[in-house]
Amino acid sequence: MLLSSFLAFGLLTLFDTSRSLHLAPRSTLTDRDDEYPLPNKGNLQIHDPNVLLYDHTFYAFKGAPSIQYFQAPSMGGPWTLVGKVLDGPSIIDKKGQTRPWAPTAIELNGTFYCFYAISQVGSQNSSIGVATSHSINPGSWTDHGALINTGTGGGDLSDVFPYTVSNAIDPSVIIDQDGKPWLAFGSFWTDIWQVPLTDNMLSIENPSAPAANHLTFIDLPGDNNDLTHLQGTRPEEGSWISYRTPYYYLWFSHGRCCYFDPEKLPPAGQEYSIRMGRSLNVSGPYVDKDGQSLLEGGGQTVYGSNHDMVYAPGGLGVVTTDVGADILYFHYRMFSIHLSLPENAPSHIAYRNIQAVVTDIWIFTVNMTVGLGFNQSLLGWNYLDYEDGWPTPISGTEAPVSQPKKSTNQSSSATTSNAQPTSTQPVGAQSSSGQAHSTISSLAQTHSAKPSSVSTKSVDKSILYVSFLALAFLLHFASAVS
Repeated sequence: MLLSSFLAFGLLTLFDTSRSLHLAPRSTLTDRDDEYPLPNKGNLQIHDPNVLLYDHTFYAFKGAPSIQYFQAPSMGGPWTLVGKVLDGPSIIDKKGQTRPWAPTAIELNGTFYCFYAISQVGSQNSSIGVATSHSINPGSWTDHGALINTGTGGGDLSDVFPYTVSNAIDPSVIIDQDGKPWLAFGSFWTDIWQVPLTDNMLSIENPSAPAANHLTFIDLPGDNNDLTHLQGTRPEEGSWISYRTPYYYLWFSHGRCCYFDPEKLPPAGQEYSIRMGRSLNVSGPYVDKDGQSLLEGGGQTVYGSNHDMVYAPGGLGVVTTDVGADILYFHYRMFSIHLSLPENAPSHIAYRNIQAVVTDIWIFTVNMTVGLGFNQSLLGWNYLDYEDGWPTPISGTEAPVSQPKKSTNQSSSATTSNAQPTSTQPVGAQSSSGQAHSTISSLAQTHSAKPSSVSTKSVDKSILYVSFLALAFLLHFASAVS
């Protein structure tokens, strides 16, 4: 009888806008909310991830004191901490040297390279450094210091263009089809640049006058686009270049990356999203699907916040398996999930990270907060499918079968194994809260609908809503008999 009352009340209140169902803060809702697939879970907390696939093993590098890195048999884990790249602070003598940012690791001819950035939030006084190893084991890395420096804080050749107008963070490296290595970098200021590396990748080619290429730039209205006297904000960073015959693809993060206040989020669409353009030449020019140049603010949005749960995906990369399947990986945040109903519930239940306030008639809230904090970013990934040469993230853990094999190994890995990222099981046994998360994620993927207003979701959420009511009843029953 009690369960029937719950279900009947739930169905009735679906049509009452005073009792709203929402899965995310209302400012995040957009008309593209259900356009993107949910990410496959990487089961690793990480910001600005970098994934290297080498000899049957996935390695994940993260910005952290001394640069931590992990290994796993699949993109879904389980991940085990291997160690740290650096023995202590970077030898680059700048603020932030104890915690390098956004590492990128690649392997070439038996040598492993880990590029990293030294900077502080909002500062152009930045550097990109590199460390190398011949075994990828902890304790085997050598820090070679800075490749490039930007800003007024000094450093070799920081007065050389384009370092005078750019920001030396978010490094990534690609080896082009002619075997030449290139370093891409940049953030805000004048956005993303590229310079050629020497063959050993330990310095910039012709460092006093590098053959720099400007890859992206947001061209603002008016007279604000002089590179030496910039005005306005150009939030593009975290670039990555991948290759699939015959195109080079330039990926980047657009928007606000982090430090979100759940009570004061940026307007929908201004948070991180993943954008992309392509070119037949590694140095561009790159254009998006509409033909707009990335030097004029172009960039096709490939992946963004979705299903009222996944928020601000970015800090991306692409890794290719040896059978030719491309994987887009990234970090993202996960929203709270709420039911908002009348506030007259006297009793309270806490069950792991699910919490409900229950009476015999209504539920006030169900909360499954994971968090929007900087250190609460999660690893996500999706296979890419290509149509007419344009990549699209797809659902599921099975690689698309239509992809042609990549002609050569590209920027992030030596894919010398048959390792396949098919497992998405979390580290260790899944808790009850994890099972609930999986259930709700599945329901959201199946029944997600575009918002009909800023305060309510459409009736297409009815199955999800009734499921919440049933879940709360079960929790209430379990509490009563314990």
